[in-house]
Amino acid sequence: MFRHSDLNNNNGTNDDLQNKIDRSIRYFNVPNMLNKQDVLDHLLRKITEQEEPAVHQTKVRKIYYAVSSAAAVGLILFALYFFFAFETYTGGTQQASNVFYLPDNSRVILTKGTSIRFSKIAFNREVKLKGEAYFEISSGEGFMIDSREGSVEVLGTRFRVNDQENTLLVQCYHGLVGVHYANDNVQISEGMLLKGENNQVQVTEGNGNGYPEYAHFKYSCKNLKLNDIWPEIEQYFGVTIQTEINDFEKSFTGSISTGNINNVLDIICTSMKLDYSISEDKQVFITSRN
Repeated sequence: MFRHSDLNNNNGTNDDLQNKIDRSIRYFNVPNMLNKQDVLDHLLRKITEQEEPAVHQTKVRKIYYAVSSAAAVGLILFALYFFFAFETYTGGTQQASNVFYLPDNSRVILTKGTSIRFSKIAFNREVKLKGEAYFEISSGEGFMIDSREGSVEVLGTRFRVNDQENTLLVQCYHGLVGVHYANDNVQISEGMLLKGENNQVQVTEGNGNGYPEYAHFKYSCKNLKLNDIWPEIEQYFGVTIQTEINDFEKSFTGSISTGNINNVLDIICTSMKLDYSISEDKQVFITSRN
């Protein structure tokens, strides 16, 4: 084994240095030198020059990988949150497909191309609207609708909002609705129509229909079994129908166009000599008339 004067001054680190020398000798091509001492000096100098930078590069590489991995994980988590945290409903061309129910069981009917967006992870009874929609809000504290032209605070239960370019229309069908448009905060009651345009607010009497046309349940049939009709009504009005009759044998012929479920049931049950009742939790009970 070669010996060098520096080896005697390492204070107990000879074994570590010896290991370094052994590793370096294994992978090092010895230069063509005649003096063995020069060869050893050259070898030790290579060890001193290469050992520390290698450790530094390894640490830098590890830090880089750690930062890159954390950033990638962060982007993935953000993408997953954005994808799963929000729900968007969009109106189509079919009547039944435009009826939606929010997490608090509030009912929304969208016109074609209209969309609403809300948080489904932590629903706070706030939605963003683009287009026109009819709302029936379930009981609870506060409900807010944000649009491009203004915002609507729900104090009642039935109304429509039409968010057009540069114009905001809000019509209240039942209860009370608060509207924020430009610098104005206005409340409108049942039967009133608010129009916000060019930073000006105008409140007038709305039509007396009680429901916008697109919120009507429109149904025509001929000799259709009642058990085929009930699912259509359930889906559109968000109710559950239970019967004590043999609805496989009873058929209905007629046309219906109304936004009120009571009117729908009146039309069907009167002609079929049936009675019905609706509970607060939207359970409909159909019985034979005595």
